[in-house]
Amino acid sequence: MNKRIAPIVIDDVDTADIPPLLARLNFIFCTPRDPFENAVATLVSALGTDIEWIREHTRLAGLARRWQAASHPTRLKLRGQDIVDSELWRDTRPSDAPAVTALQAKFITDSRQAAAHRQRYWVFGSLGVATATLALAAFAYMQSVEADHQRAEAEEQRSVAIANATEASQQRDLAEHQQQLATEQRDLAEARLREALIERTRRNLSDAEAMLDDGRFGAAADETVTAINTALDLDDRTLITHGEAVGRRLLFEDQLHSYLEGEFDPSKALISIVVSPDGRSALGLTKQTLTIWNISSGRSIRTIKDVEAAGYRDDGMIVGMRNLSAAQSLQSGAGAQVFTVDPLSAVPTALTQISASAKNAWIFPAADLLLVQSQREKLQIISAFDLKRGAPLFERVTQFASIDFVAASNAWNGIILAGDNEIEVLNRQGTVRETFDAGGRVEALKLAPMSDVFALKTPAGYFLRDMEVGETRPIMAGNAQANDIHFLGIRQLVAQSGINRAQLLNLDTLQPITTLQTFSAFGLAGMGFENKTVIVRGAQHFTTFDAKTGDKGHEIGRPTPPLGGWNLSNDGRFLATVMKDGLVSVWSTETGQEALTIMPSGGGQWIQILDRPSGSVVAIIDITGRLGLWRIEDSDLAFNDTLFHIEPLSDDIVAANVSYGVPLRYWRPSLGETLRGMD
Repeated sequence: MNKRIAPIVIDDVDTADIPPLLARLNFIFCTPRDPFENAVATLVSALGTDIEWIREHTRLAGLARRWQAASHPTRLKLRGQDIVDSELWRDTRPSDAPAVTALQAKFITDSRQAAAHRQRYWVFGSLGVATATLALAAFAYMQSVEADHQRAEAEEQRSVAIANATEASQQRDLAEHQQQLATEQRDLAEARLREALIERTRRNLSDAEAMLDDGRFGAAADETVTAINTALDLDDRTLITHGEAVGRRLLFEDQLHSYLEGEFDPSKALISIVVSPDGRSALGLTKQTLTIWNISSGRSIRTIKDVEAAGYRDDGMIVGMRNLSAAQSLQSGAGAQVFTVDPLSAVPTALTQISASAKNAWIFPAADLLLVQSQREKLQIISAFDLKRGAPLFERVTQFASIDFVAASNAWNGIILAGDNEIEVLNRQGTVRETFDAGGRVEALKLAPMSDVFALKTPAGYFLRDMEVGETRPIMAGNAQANDIHFLGIRQLVAQSGINRAQLLNLDTLQPITTLQTFSAFGLAGMGFENKTVIVRGAQHFTTFDAKTGDKGHEIGRPTPPLGGWNLSNDGRFLATVMKDGLVSVWSTETGQEALTIMPSGGGQWIQILDRPSGSVVAIIDITGRLGLWRIEDSDLAFNDTLFHIEPLSDDIVAANVSYGVPLRYWRPSLGETLRGMD
């Protein structure tokens, strides 16, 4: 349509989005960064350009290049009116138009010369030979013309060179300007992309918090992980801090099992919690008050006052001993009673009456034994009861003014009493098996598994008593007597003395097998899972060692802040620590890895790991006095065998079949509890 197009850029665009036909044209920039007056001047200049002169410039340049490429043949030179038009074109160049090139000027001049030559040829041909004077004059004239031509050509070439240099400088300046604009556009695009990513990450974290409020922990975990990874890539400290806070809340709330009803203050009364064999209830004893909870809901089922001892039997029933009030004693004629409680009905049932009020009581579930200490005048009386039936086994008047420690063994059905610097060993019928001098006040008793030996601690340290031969030997760790020991299930024990000496000893000879390579042994925390490892407590860390070889395993714990307390699970699988700032961590003793990290409200101040069939939990009392239970394992539905089939029976019950010969199990997934099994 022969329309002139002047593309004007008023906003930043991606060059890939510009149509190819427009991309070839010269742009006039009129963005907010470009002065408006300059853009208008550029547009006016472009619109004022003589396009016909420019097109003729292009046509003559093409003809001149063709003529030059063919070695200047006469047949390709201009003729007739073309010569006149080209000379007119040359002499009428607009001031803002490109300069006439040297090749174009030479092409026009040579064309004119060729035409003149042809004209002279015909004139000379028709007139013949001119006179010598005319020839000399013509020659002089030609020389003058040639000189003028060469002078004009030299001047033109000089002008072209100057124009070319000016154009090259302008092109260089333009290229540098365009490069600067490209850099600014790239920086602007990157800044806008970063702002978009930051805003999207903020939204992801807000969405994750909303999902946590709705209880959608799985979806919240995906959003949180994505947001934290983006925040780390952006290295945005505000986003990273926000992501860490959401991550801690996710970890905290996702693992929360329940809060137990009641108010707890570990600084005033030490509480001990035991979970029922089926994992559905728990009991806690503090300040002679027994509390029974439903694990699933955390609701308190019942509280019983004046309880000295309580525990679970294998059948899930609770057995305890409590002192009776004055009115109850007057009515029954007894001072205390042994009772049972069904956790489902929470109704206590008296089993056996005890004539005198009890001073102390101990329950040994593994030995099916309840021991009660009472006092008649100044005599200390020990009464033993069968846990399952509640029936009395014996009542014995001891010679002790006070009883310091009591232990019971299910390996040899014996009872050990310690008091007044003496040890008295009884059988299950109350008959004295042996009595011997402990050599000092007994501070601890430990029984060796599946053996008739035990260890006693006095101010001098630990001693090993072999009841079969009636011999007491000191337990040494290096050159010093041990101040802490643990029995292993492989006829070995581990002994520790000082702060940097721990050894594995042969149980029969008490000779060292190997020395544990530890630099700060503050004590023995206990045994790992299946007694495969020994856990040594340091100032800030715990270290595991192979129970057979003494080889060092894992280091468990944090370097800071200072350690506030710790607790080892009964099976040795998990070790819980609480730091001075209230951060609670649960560690796997098998891998040394952190299995759970919790920062309860205000921080934790008391911890205990509880074992239950559907997975271990850690009990934590926080600064507000709440006692919460958190799942340690990722899922309560944990099977030892391969899971082959799982089928929902109702909205809240699932039946799972694991393998041939293994009972069918019914689970309540919302609570993570076993309901029953079926062969």
